[in-house]
Amino acid sequence: MNYFTKDALFSAIGENTNLIELNYEESSVVISELGGRPLGIFPKNECISLLWINPYIREMIKTRNRSIGGDRYWIS
Repeated sequence: MNYFTKDALFSAIGENTNLIELNYEESSVVISELGGRPLGIFPKNECISLLWINPYIREMIKTRNRSIGGDRYWIS
């Protein structure tokens, strides 16, 4: 099992991709450029993500592998 806080997630990814952060009061959602999916949901800044994030996320992003974690939503 892996555990990422928001700061740890941003640190692990570095400058390898663009992320969008949506904030509401103390909570936030981090959206990945790769696949456009919610990558992390953080109820508070110091909380761990409610979604699974691949522990090797930096390598996954560098190789453009979609196994980064997060959640996918399909348009139907």
